[in-house]
Amino acid sequence: MLPAPVTLKPGFYFIAASHDPRFSESENIVSLTDVWVSDLSLITCTREGQIEGFILDANSGEPIQQAEVAVWHLDQNGNRIADPVLTTDVNGLFSFKPSQNSGYLFRARHNGHEIATPGDMGSYGWQVQPPQQPQAQTVFFTDRAIYRPGQTIQYKGICLWVDQTKDNYEVLKGEELTVVFRDSNGKEISRQKQRANDYGSFTGNFTAPRDRLMGQMILAVQGRAQGQTWVRVEEYKRPKFEVTLDAAKIAAKLNEKVSLTGHATSYTGAAIDAAGVKFHVVREVRMPWWWWGWWRGGYQNQNQEIAHGSLKTEVDGSFKIEFTAKPDPKVPEKDEPSFVFHITADVTDPAGETRSADHSVRVGYTTLEATLSANDWQTEDKPVELTVGTRTLDGEPQVAEGQVKVYALQSPDNVHRAQLSPQNNWSYRSRSLGKPASGSVEDEDLSNPNNWPLGKVVGERGFTTDTNGAAKLSFKLGQGVYRVILETQDRFGKRVTGQLQVQVLKPADNHLAIEVPSLLAAPVWQVQPGEDFEALWGTG
Repeated sequence: MLPAPVTLKPGFYFIAASHDPRFSESENIVSLTDVWVSDLSLITCTREGQIEGFILDANSGEPIQQAEVAVWHLDQNGNRIADPVLTTDVNGLFSFKPSQNSGYLFRARHNGHEIATPGDMGSYGWQVQPPQQPQAQTVFFTDRAIYRPGQTIQYKGICLWVDQTKDNYEVLKGEELTVVFRDSNGKEISRQKQRANDYGSFTGNFTAPRDRLMGQMILAVQGRAQGQTWVRVEEYKRPKFEVTLDAAKIAAKLNEKVSLTGHATSYTGAAIDAAGVKFHVVREVRMPWWWWGWWRGGYQNQNQEIAHGSLKTEVDGSFKIEFTAKPDPKVPEKDEPSFVFHITADVTDPAGETRSADHSVRVGYTTLEATLSANDWQTEDKPVELTVGTRTLDGEPQVAEGQVKVYALQSPDNVHRAQLSPQNNWSYRSRSLGKPASGSVEDEDLSNPNNWPLGKVVGERGFTTDTNGAAKLSFKLGQGVYRVILETQDRFGKRVTGQLQVQVLKPADNHLAIEVPSLLAAPVWQVQPGEDFEALWGTG
């Protein structure tokens, strides 16, 4: 920071800053800003289609009479054109009515001092607003914005007479009015008659209601000087106890009883006994990750309440929720769905306070979930690396043994155009292991490899996942589309499957050997320096 010089003559200056003390032009940054040294102050505003301004003494604030104000505007070619020179009146005021849509620059001079607007003032799109009629109005103030039921709402109002056309604003002495307090539904709660004092102000208070819907409420004036303000009345109580739901001690199974224990405990550690408990259980259907097009099957968002009930907490604050983990009969077991049961418990203590807790239990026809994954970009010059994962439905790693088979898909004899209407592609929703859903090949959208039937097995490996539930497999595959199918068992001997679609490309070929109408693929989805751009894309 540098002190401002005190010996500068009035005028227009630039302040320059440079990283290089020599202010060199190469390998250097020079910054500039402009500044006026003047005893004048220029204040401008726009009103009713005109540009107005005051020229004042910058030290005392007194208006400068007979100051010269020069005006320029820009023409359509960007040239600066001079307009008639203006002169300030006894109040230091000047007024200018733009003759065209343009930018205007103003410079004021008086007794050897001058000052200008920092940039053009625009006159684009100005519209003269019709003058407002003089009117009385009330401005409200409250001591806060949010109140609890039963608290006192302190308010103050000021009654004014407003004449914007004449810039005349006066307080209304002795104004008589009525303040009405209404709830969030607009129903009147209370009203008070008021009379403004010699300064146009009045004060009063209301009590925030307890016996109605909370929310935004209004204070409004009935009478000549109308006005209003909004306040919120909200009930907030610091919670006195909490509710918890423990995980089931015995692993849940479909069509068997599930039991969860909950606890209601005060924050002091005391048990909440004899409290009312209401619970409900909602079932959500989840399809396996490999079930292509499951969103077409109608199983999504099929949440259904399967149990509800009421009970009381015991002396130690505990309570037990029991329900039967019923599967959704509309979802076939062969599609290996799982079901998530969302349990919610609402506990109300004898004082009327309610606290809630929730817990989820995932149950399936099997207790194991198997996954397959591989990189999207696969080429025939490198083996396809597969990652096998096995875990419980709760996501815990699980050791498992199984078999992985790689099937070459049977492509159509020629490229098929994609069906235009998605309504004609319902068979896509339930494809499993390459079997048509409708039994008719003609119904299949053969432009999509998901609908191609299985061909011969081109690779087969056994696997055993480690304690992290993971295993690695490698297959050497030629150009084409394949479906990898995994089979294993859960700890009860139930069959568990997983599937993965893999496409293998040969980027050097000029012709795509896969019978699809189009294909967009790349090893990476950003251009790297030095890459052969054509080699990044497969085309068909």
